[in-house]
Amino acid sequence: MLDTAAALRRTPFHPRHVALGAKLVPFAGYEMPIQYEGIVAEHRTVRSTVGVFDVSHMGEIRLTGPGAIAYADRLVTNETRSLPLGKVAYSPMCREDGGIVDDLLVYALGKERLLVVNAANFDKDLAWVQAHAPADVSVVDENAVTAQLAVQGPRAEAVIAKLYGDRAVALAFYEAYETGEGEDRTLVSRTGYTGEDGFEIYVRPSRALELWDRVFEAGAPEGIRPIGLGARDTLRLEMGYCLYGNDIDETTNPIEAGLAWTVRLDKEDFIGRGAIACVKEEGPKRKLLGLLAEGDRIPRHGFAVEQDGRPAGKVTSGSMGISLGAPVAMAYLEGNRPIAQTQENGMKVPGELRYTKEHEWVRVKGNEAEVGITDYAQGELGDVIFVELPQAGSKLAHMKPFGTIDAVKTVSDLFAPVSGEVAAVNESLQTNPALVNQSPYENGWMVRIRMENPGEVDKLLSADEYEKLLGAHA
Repeated sequence: MLDTAAALRRTPFHPRHVALGAKLVPFAGYEMPIQYEGIVAEHRTVRSTVGVFDVSHMGEIRLTGPGAIAYADRLVTNETRSLPLGKVAYSPMCREDGGIVDDLLVYALGKERLLVVNAANFDKDLAWVQAHAPADVSVVDENAVTAQLAVQGPRAEAVIAKLYGDRAVALAFYEAYETGEGEDRTLVSRTGYTGEDGFEIYVRPSRALELWDRVFEAGAPEGIRPIGLGARDTLRLEMGYCLYGNDIDETTNPIEAGLAWTVRLDKEDFIGRGAIACVKEEGPKRKLLGLLAEGDRIPRHGFAVEQDGRPAGKVTSGSMGISLGAPVAMAYLEGNRPIAQTQENGMKVPGELRYTKEHEWVRVKGNEAEVGITDYAQGELGDVIFVELPQAGSKLAHMKPFGTIDAVKTVSDLFAPVSGEVAAVNESLQTNPALVNQSPYENGWMVRIRMENPGEVDKLLSADEYEKLLGAHA
């Protein structure tokens, strides 16, 4: 609906925002709630219980037709062609020069692909996708026929279970399903940008208010609260997640933005591949890093950053880290000094282990190889939510996938550094997957493999070789 007085669009949930006394502000052409009871209280609600965001301002673009899958893969830097039904991938979409057009989600919905893009970029993104579409792909604008709620927080699953049952609860992180047709079409996904567990519910606008009421009725015992855009920003910043327009834009590339994990240079050609490959090979001239400030002064967007008394870069995002009790920021820092400092402050590469280029490590114990992922890998993945591992007795093939790791940033396959039979599985990871983050080289191990060919270990990277590989990633 159009607000003719303010020339701002309103989402289908607008009546509920007004009834709850939300502070409404212009955002990306919409009148949106910035807060209800206050940013600090709403931030803490999402971290401790469960909150609901109106994210209907986000844009939806559906790709259909025989070439939809291949075209989506060419549009983005991440590998999306082989996504199984219901999987979701986060990825930048880049220009030919490697600059980021937007960062978005790609939903694998059978023979179709759904792109969920940032609200402020929707018109630009739609034009970009239409301009590059081949003749066998239809680009469908679904923005006006979609309402979306995000349910985020430790108690989100309890709320969703009451609404959608076992099928929704069974979703792994970055998975989704779609049901119904026409006005009854519903899409439920398990993603989010807060650092907490969470779900998104997509429905037609005619069902939006009913959905809002059902969500809040189901969440009442869990202490559910509405959450505004203010807390959405502080939550993502605490996790080091990029905000388009602040931290990334068409003048930045994925490598310098710390998004190398979303770039698959080994897949078929995609827009921007050549330029991004050059940056990776030569090394970025600057890098986006997180900062924890001393004192109470918040480093705001545009503030200069100095290192050793010399200018080193500028702040892109800054706020109070509410959960940390200290100001936090993100900034592009120039040269190699910040990268080296980051490695000195915690990057671990134990000398006694062997490594794969895919960032698994191997510890040999007699005729068995204990396997896990490296400190670098867990840092790139973010907080680990679920680890899918094979059963004891399973046969593994050299450098073939043997499991999956779901984390806040992405879903990744695990590769077997050696061939053989699974002798043991780390059962602790089923109930406490955070062990991968807390102790990647010890308590976070994943499987022990009874090796068929011990000589395969000799072909893996030494610690020195792996450190050089990390230097190339930096």
